[in-house]
Parts: sequence; structure tokens; C-alpha cells
Amino acid sequence: MSLIMSIHKQYCDAILSGTKTIELRKSAPSDIKLPFKVYMYETLQKGGCGKLVGEFICSEIIKTDLFSIVNRYLDKTEDNLFRTEYAKKICLSLEDIYTYAGNHKFLYLYKIAKCRKYSKPVSLSELGLRYAPISWQIYRRRKSNEKKNAILFYGNSRTPIPFNDYKLYNYGTGYSALL
Repeated sequence: MSLIMSIHKQYCDAILSGTKTIELRKSAPSDIKLPFKVYMYETLQKGGCGKLVGEFICSEIIKTDLFSIVNRYLDKTEDNLFRTEYAKKICLSLEDIYTYAGNHKFLYLYKIAKCRKYSKPVSLSELGLRYAPISWQIYRRRKSNEKKNAILFYGNSRTPIPFNDYKLYNYGTGYSALL
């Protein structure tokens, strides 16, 4: 399994150039094995193309709380690893982190490795998908012997909702499909 992650153009460019090596998110999948592949969907906002522009390997996900990030960011000691290394790798200011986090208590740091830019952007329809994820979604290629239909669930309720897009496995917003 792999992830499709929606990322703004400026951050896609930073990831592809090697400047941004940590992606900050409000949620993370609980049912995926590390390391895993992340397909980068460049959003249409701020001049993006609305297609997959590259991929990377997520080697680790670190769960942290906003308070720890702020304390580490404000620590002025010379040996402050977060301020000197992680802040640069996230490519966000403290104000940006606050704005992004909103009311979320925990944040997740996705470590980026083995980044690759596509020679030509790939549309979601080429993967059989109709919609871009709001944040991320788990993606699994369908094997030739698998059914085309899937059952969509919301969160832990396991209340089925008919759904035909067999490649959608888990939205970062609580929806998941039983394949």
C-alpha cells in the first residue's frame, strides 16, 4: 500500500529540490507499514497543476504535540536540534505551524527519503481516481482478480455506504473502504 498526499506547489517544489525533508500533517494512517511510498498530488492552489508530480518514500512518522514543537522552536540554545535542523526541514515558520495546527493537539512529522520527480505529471484518472484527497488517502493498486466494487465505511462505525471506487482505502478524514 502507499499514500496519495495533497501538497501545495511551493512545498512540492521544496520536496523535489531536497530542501524540505519533513512533511508536517495533522493525521497519519495507522494501518500502513513503514517504509511506504507517497505519491505527491500538487494542488491547484497557488499555480499548481492538479496532478501527481512525483513520489517519495516515507521512512518514519513521528507523532508529536504542538506544545513540544513550540518549546523546541523557541529554545535558543546552540545545540537545539529542532531549531537548527527540523525547522529547516519542515520549511515552516512558527507562525505557519500555529496556523496549520489550529485546534489539533498532535501533529505528525513524515520523514522524506528517495524523492523522485516525474518527467510528466500524471492525472488522478490514470490511477482510476476521481477526486484528490483533502489531506491524504491510502492507495492500493487493484490486482486483476479483485472485485471492482468496494464498501465504504466512516470511521469506526462500520456502517456501510455503497461505493464503487475500489482504489480508495482510507481518507485522512475518517472514510475507509473495505476491499
